[in-house]
This record gives sequence, structure tokens and C-alpha cells, in this order.
Amino acid sequence: MNKKFAGILCAALALTIPLTAAACNGGGNGGGEWWSTTGELEKNGDEIVFNDVGLRLASIVAGADKEAFNQIVAQFNAEYSGKIRVSVTTVGYESFEDYVARSVKQGDKSAPDIVMGHQSSVKSFLDYKVIQPIDVVMEQTGFDYDLNAFSMGINQYANAGTEHHFGVTVDAASMVVFYNKELLGQYSQAVPSTREELFTVCEAYANATGNVPIAWGTGSDFFTEFIMNTAVLQNGGTLYKDDMSVDWYDNTAQRDVYKKALESVRSFVTNTPKLAEVGGDDSSRLGDFRANKAMFYVTVPWLFDSVCQGYAAENGCTEEVARTEKLGATSIAGWFAMDSSKDYAKKIYCDAHMFNLSNKVTDITQKAACLEFMKWFTTNADAGTQWARAGHVSISNVINTKDAYKNDAVVAGYINKWYPDINDLNTVGINPYYQELAKNLRAIISEGLLKKDNSGDEELLRTKQNEYNSNIALWGGDL
Repeated sequence: MNKKFAGILCAALALTIPLTAAACNGGGNGGGEWWSTTGELEKNGDEIVFNDVGLRLASIVAGADKEAFNQIVAQFNAEYSGKIRVSVTTVGYESFEDYVARSVKQGDKSAPDIVMGHQSSVKSFLDYKVIQPIDVVMEQTGFDYDLNAFSMGINQYANAGTEHHFGVTVDAASMVVFYNKELLGQYSQAVPSTREELFTVCEAYANATGNVPIAWGTGSDFFTEFIMNTAVLQNGGTLYKDDMSVDWYDNTAQRDVYKKALESVRSFVTNTPKLAEVGGDDSSRLGDFRANKAMFYVTVPWLFDSVCQGYAAENGCTEEVARTEKLGATSIAGWFAMDSSKDYAKKIYCDAHMFNLSNKVTDITQKAACLEFMKWFTTNADAGTQWARAGHVSISNVINTKDAYKNDAVVAGYINKWYPDINDLNTVGINPYYQELAKNLRAIISEGLLKKDNSGDEELLRTKQNEYNSNIALWGGDL
């Protein structure tokens, strides 16, 4: 559990309603229902009647994709004018969990009815009774919504290990790769699909030009988390054990996997010729890519528009020409797998957004309105396409099987090439200590990339393993 989150939430609880003492000590979600339902539904036949129902939504989407999300919500409001209105409050990643928990538990008027957060927060919200089950509302209202019509690789965590359904899976995103079609075409007739093919192409280019072929910023949290965890998964490792502790060093098999994962990333930098640099953020070497010096650019998907626009401006062409003729998309699937023949070699670690129903909501019509919005967002092909264009691949089997989505130029040319098989996408699962886990995994790759060889890798793994395990033991162990 995020220690800051736990401390703030316990303080908030002390100011509001009494809960079991176990909650602030890391207790689980047992002990009966903590949600309540009031009011009666008005129906016209089987259809629920909504009469200007106002909903508040707290959104963690605060980057370049914020505007796209707000536009999709505005589209919903236009279609449901006079029936349902959704207003969005954007809260940054660092304070999102604290904001949602505090406002809901204190009963603030501005507390959200719908939470648009990360899958990694669902367990924490559940343990502290900030959210309520969606399937219960469906039973109460007769609402028709298939909560299993999503990629199970991520949707399996929507119940947070309980018998109820607490989240609606929206999307997934990880690091992605742009490539320069002309440069790649000079050294290969096909886009590399394995680590071996990638090294062959990159070495040929580096030897011929003296340029570094891969532009990436190893200093960003997105890079260190997405790449480190992907490298572990692609080499057959696990991020943590069933009891939430880790054995990155103590388990010799896991130790070997983590050493492979570190070396798989570091070898891009230590290789002769050098294939990538260390340091900077996501945009630090974008200049080299725009100037046609770097063959590949590894970044976050929601920078799609800025990459295409920047390349077009630098090279005197239209954005459309840049997107369709000059640039292409490929995936980090297989980039870090030391053995490309393994069935886990194509795995990609990602984060995912989920909708949750806040425990603030008691009125049955308002609960049904929340579900109506969630269903619309995750079944409307136009909304799904707009959101994909902002960098987020749809996990909804309703959306991603529709022609309007599949045939969209950006989805077909970029999104689906960044994530060729959504069943290979993996999230952190239901670890309530996610932030502590992420901090230590990021530190492993950040510190490991500063080393010229693997001589200190085992001590690094031992240190970070013990730091994580000691902290979660201090906070109460498994919730």
C-alpha cells in the first residue's frame, strides 16, 4: 500500500464515519456491505428513464491525452442531453488516489461518482471501501452490460480478487516505437520482429553512419517502469509472489531472469557500436529522430500527434505525409527477450485505465446513469477510435471487432502495430503495494543502466528486494 495514501486516508476516516480499525491497519474488504442504495427507478418498459442526472467524474488523464478524453465526454453529454450530464475533474497521478479517497470518505459535495483511474489503484480503493460493486447495481436495475466482453489478460483483475466486479476495463498503453521508413528500408526489407533482427539492422546502420539508431529517454518514469517490467516478462519472470513479497534475489531462477532483463536493456547501450544512449526524458532525443539521424524512436503513445507534427515541421511536409509515408509503427514485443522462441517473448507490460463506481453514489438512478456512461464509453466504436487516436488501445471486444475501429487509419497503421496482440498485454495485477513495487523496479533499471557491465547486478537486486519486502512488512504485510 502507498504509505502516504494509507496515512491520509486514515486521517480522513477519523474525521468522518467510524470504520473497522482493521481498515487503517491494512485490513481487507470483508465484513459485509459498505454500500447503500436509495430511491426507485423510473422505467419506460425495460428502458431506464434518466432526467437530467448530473455525474461527477474524477480523471487521472492529465497529459497530452486529456483534451481527447474531455472531447469524448462532451460527445456523450451532447448525445444524452437532457438525460445525463458528466462533468470531469482532472487530478494528477501523484495525488489522484489521495484525492479520490479523501473526498469520498469525507463526503465532499465535489467527490466523484465515477472514477477513471489506473487498474493498479482498484485494490487500494477496494480495501478502503472507496468504491462499490458494479455487478450488484446491474442486478438491482436489470442493466444490460457484459462485464466480461474485454481482453481477459487485463479484465481478470476487475474483481480485485473478490466475487464482485469492481472495475470496467477501458484501455491499455505501454511504450511504443516509431520508425523512419526510409532509413529502415536501406538496411532491411522488413520491420524487425525479434531482438536478433533488431540488433542486425541497428548495427548495420550504426556502422555505416556513426549515428545512434535508437532514440529513447531512460530518465522518465514511463520508460523505467514499462521497459523494466516488459524485459522481466519477456524473459519469463514474475513481478511479485502471491503473498505480495518479491524474490528477485533469493530465488535463483528469478535472479537469473532479472539479470537477463537488465542485460537485455543495457546491451543496447554497451554494445559496439552503441545502439542507444542513457539519460534524458521521452523527448530528449526526439531531435535526432526528427532530423533523420535515429532510425527508431521509443516513447509513450499519447505523443503520437506531437511526433508526427514535429517531424512534418522539421522535414517540410504535411502531417499526413509524415504519418503515412515517412513514419511507421512497431512494437517493443520481443525487443528484450533473450530467447525469441519462448511463448512469453512477446509480452508487453502496460498500464490500464478502469472505471470504478464511487461509494459516494447511493441513489439507484444515479448509479444506473454511471453504468450508462461506462457502457457507452466502452462499446461506442467512435469513442473507442477517438481514444485510440490519443494513444490507448481498446480492450473492449465490442469496440475492437467493429470495422469503424479496425479500419481507422491510426488504429490500423499505428495502434495495432504497437500492440499486435492485446492478449500479450500484462498489467501489475492486484498488488496493493503497487507504488512501492514500481519505485524499486524503476530503481533497478535506472541504476543498472549506469553500470558498464553486470558485476553489480546481484547486489542491486538483493538491495531492492530487501527494501521492498521490509517496507511492506512495516506497513502490515499482505492486506
